[in-house]
Amino acid sequence: PTKEYSDELKELVKTMMNPDTAARPDIIEIMMQINCWDRNDRMTRRDCMERTDELYTRNMQLETQVQSLMIDKERYEALLKSQRESTTRGASIFFGGTSPGRRSSPVRRGPIIPHTPSANLPNTPGANPRHLPQTPGKTSRPGVSSSLRVPAANVKEIDPASQMLNQLHKIVFVTQLPPDMSEGQAGLPYAKLLYMRSCIEKYKRALFNRAGQGLNLKEELKKFLNNREEYIPVDFSGAEISRPSATDPTLSPDGKQFRWGGKLTYHEMCNMLETLLQANNYYESEDWTLN
Repeated sequence: PTKEYSDELKELVKTMMNPDTAARPDIIEIMMQINCWDRNDRMTRRDCMERTDELYTRNMQLETQVQSLMIDKERYEALLKSQRESTTRGASIFFGGTSPGRRSSPVRRGPIIPHTPSANLPNTPGANPRHLPQTPGKTSRPGVSSSLRVPAANVKEIDPASQMLNQLHKIVFVTQLPPDMSEGQAGLPYAKLLYMRSCIEKYKRALFNRAGQGLNLKEELKKFLNNREEYIPVDFSGAEISRPSATDPTLSPDGKQFRWGGKLTYHEMCNMLETLLQANNYYESEDWTLN
């Protein structure tokens, strides 16, 4: 049947059956023609396979994207559901309400007592507002009257940097005081006041020393603000103008035993600083400046 063969093959057979030998192709021309057909056939099949592979790859990519989109959709729906539940729960807690299941349950509700003008309500701390009598035309919202709400705009945060600067200002203020302190100021002798000023001056020099040799200013001020019970890494033995006694109320106002060894704790240094500030009316001058 001629329908099963291509037109090129039919033309080749006709030329091979030509009785004229000059017009009839030789075996080399026939082989070249067959090789050309075979090469074209292979290229066509390769292109078809490549396109099939490309279509399969794109199909797999589309399926992966669809699966990821479905997973993202499920996660988004779950997140949206949890947010709605949390919002509903927060609103019910804020307004003192209960869940719908509890409101519809007839077992947990108390008896309804008709309101009369002469009825006396229980005024006990443990009284449950849900069982209080209600008027027919009004609905009470328990928990709203007793709740206290402060707007976020009215809440002022305490800046730790300002606290550190305030403490540093106190230290500099004490070291800049004139040396002519009167005897018996703040109920302490002159030698004791001079000793405390000498210790604070030495601590200030250690704070403002050159980098690599001095103390870490930020860390030291944090410890100083927290009133730590650890020793300051400064040797105060050179400030022994008047060595404190073991029961000095200035260094240990809380009654703790003080052991002198050229070392002071942040708690003791803070007590000394406050003593000198109060002795020189620091807080009174601060109030006058603010006013």
